[in-house]
Amino acid sequence: MKRGEAPHTILVVAGIVIIILAAALSFNYPREDFSVYNGQWNGDSDLRTLVQNDHPSSVIFGEKDLSGKSSGALLLINPNGNVGFSQDDISSIRSFVTAGGLLLTANDFGNANQLLDGLGIGSVVRFNGSLLYDDYYNWAGAALPSISTFSNSDLTSGIKDLSFNYATVLDVGTLNGTAVGSPAVSIGNVTVLAKSSPVSYLGGSNVASPENGTRGKKPVLASLTYGEGKIILLSDPSVFINDMIGRGDNEQLFKNVVANLTSGDPQAPVFFDESHRAQEPLFTVAYLRINSDETLQYVAVLAALGTFAAVLTAMRINRRKRKGIDVSQLRLTDEAMLSDVAKRHPEWSTTQIRKLLRGTRIGKKKR
Repeated sequence: MKRGEAPHTILVVAGIVIIILAAALSFNYPREDFSVYNGQWNGDSDLRTLVQNDHPSSVIFGEKDLSGKSSGALLLINPNGNVGFSQDDISSIRSFVTAGGLLLTANDFGNANQLLDGLGIGSVVRFNGSLLYDDYYNWAGAALPSISTFSNSDLTSGIKDLSFNYATVLDVGTLNGTAVGSPAVSIGNVTVLAKSSPVSYLGGSNVASPENGTRGKKPVLASLTYGEGKIILLSDPSVFINDMIGRGDNEQLFKNVVANLTSGDPQAPVFFDESHRAQEPLFTVAYLRINSDETLQYVAVLAALGTFAAVLTAMRINRRKRKGIDVSQLRLTDEAMLSDVAKRHPEWSTTQIRKLLRGTRIGKKKR
């Protein structure tokens, strides 16, 4: 350390460097599949880009954030199989959709069936979980099937081909009534909107061999009404990852889904659920959380101003010390200064020192 250099200034600089490095590591740390935080090939960051210009899109940090909301679209894309839905989660989603909110759940091997069971529709429609294969209609191998059979609907408008990637299918049953749960929620029959080809089949994850009786057309996209809202189910979330969104008509499907769920209203919010991920980058979560809360924004601004002021103060003190000004002596009494000078120059008499100090004051007044 150089003479006159303030130790606390070095600590401030070191702290800033550590924070910058930590932020860099957080933003560049490998992120989870299907996360809107993930800008790599397996993330869903492009989805936010597609909607942010037309809708005030935001991230849901927990289903409690849906409280009081009855409009807009909640996009639940492949919730992590190791992160369950609590009863509070299910209750919040149920209230949101029942009141008029709209839900897309795209899943293959996650845990969306837990949510469907919680909503009381698991016996009507659910994700099969077996892998969909197609030896003839595919874009790069049997486990990467092409979907080209669609029903006429707003969701499938302008779509001729979807490129799937290790997908499953939907098991669709029939209603035993028109209401589920307590309090009762009226639901409509499941409408199948897209199917795999007639030669497709279900197989294991390691070997593409047909399971008994599974060859034939299988539902992969469907919808149903739920109270005042709607639920859309897609059996392959991979069509929306950054590496797949540009293949076939996958992007058009996403645009159709958003337009359908929001009824084309640019003011309708689009929520991305990130609360069912195994991990969340700390600094990204903090940034988005602050950005969505006005009170936290004020706190962040005040904290930033306080930090800036502290750094400036440390720099000013450091400059004074470099110029040879002993800050600790600026408010010394006459006797204290007399004693200090006497210690430094024992050969001087007390009278000489007093004259010197008096002359210094006069010099200051003249300047």
